[in-house]
This record gives sequence, C-alpha cells and structure tokens, in this order.
Amino acid sequence: MQKQKDAEYIYRDVFLWCILTHRLEMANIFLGQIKTRICSALIASKILKSFAQHALDHQSKHTLNNEADEFEMCAIECVPCAYFYDTEQTCELIIRRLDVYVNVTCLQMAIAADIYYFMLGSFDNEVESFEGKICIDQLGTVYVADTSNHRIMRWPKGATQGSVIAGGNGAGRQSNQLTSPVGLSFDRHGNLYVVDYENDRVQKFNIEQTAN
Repeated sequence: MQKQKDAEYIYRDVFLWCILTHRLEMANIFLGQIKTRICSALIASKILKSFAQHALDHQSKHTLNNEADEFEMCAIECVPCAYFYDTEQTCELIIRRLDVYVNVTCLQMAIAADIYYFMLGSFDNEVESFEGKICIDQLGTVYVADTSNHRIMRWPKGATQGSVIAGGNGAGRQSNQLTSPVGLSFDRHGNLYVVDYENDRVQKFNIEQTAN
C-alpha cells in the first residue's frame, strides 16, 4: 500500500514537471498512470490557461488555450465513464479531498479553472445539473448535495472554499438536519428543494435567508 502511495506521488511530480516544462506528450503518458487522473487533468488545464494569459503573442496564447482545452476534455470525459459504473462513488469523487494534491477536490479545481461543464449532465435555460446532485445557476454558483456528510454545499464563482447552506448538523429529522441528501433543484423564485432521502421527504430552503 505504501509503495502504491509513493508511486502516485512520483507520477504526480513528474506529470506536473512535464506540464510546467511544456512536455505535453510525456505528460499524457504519465496522466494515464495517475489514479487521480481527473484532478490532475483539471490542474494541467488550469496551469496552461495561466500560461496563456501571460503569453507574449497571439499564436502562443491560442496554442496554450487549445492545449488547456484538451486536458479539460480529458477530465470531462472521465466523469460519465465513471458515472456509468458507479453513480454514488462518482458523485463522491468530485467532492473528495485528495491527499496527493494537499486536500484539494476535483470540484475546487474545476471552479478555479472555470471548467463548469466538468460536472454537468443536463442543461436547461436556468440551471444545469449533474444528475441532480450538482447544480450551477446562471451566476456560476455551484451547489452540491454532499450525501455522506448530510449537507448542501455552495461555491460562488471563483471561490475555492465552499460553505454549508443546508444541513451540516449531523444526520437527523430536525428542520436544520438532513440524512443522505441525494438531489437538489431550484424553482423560478430561487428556492432550493432538497431530496432528503433517508428521511423520506423533500425540504425547501430560502437561499437568501440561509446566506444571512
């Protein structure tokens, strides 16, 4: 087990070195060996986008942005594949803190890199959602049903630290508690509805009041 963990850190270091030195063909080889492939691809996209912002000419900027998009697509394409095999684990994977990247989550990296399509499964005019467990509103605010921690989290656009807006008080049936929330949605007035699975109920929350 320790050898596997050590190998993961080595692959991570070499992968990041390849990205930072723009050895992208080699980076893709090591990306295939990393267990934290989704987060690694998101980080690579973020780094290349940062390089593009400081590019000295238009062609270099265009090339770097295209390369960033390739790693972005790699991360995006991994999600439905994982979701097909294990729905619950895939949703947990998106918000799991990864030791190899100093406890960052895939969701945090996607937000930091402005890759909102990463967690989307369907689209409508007002809210985009990933099978109901992750929603993004028109302002780019991300909402997540954190099932195992019995809470709903919110990340405003550009934020790397989320906040609890519902639940988070342990599993239970009180009005300020949730037990294994599995879905969330909004009405046209901005009210949040949470599928409180283990309590066999749907709870309604006023987001503006929750934020105060």
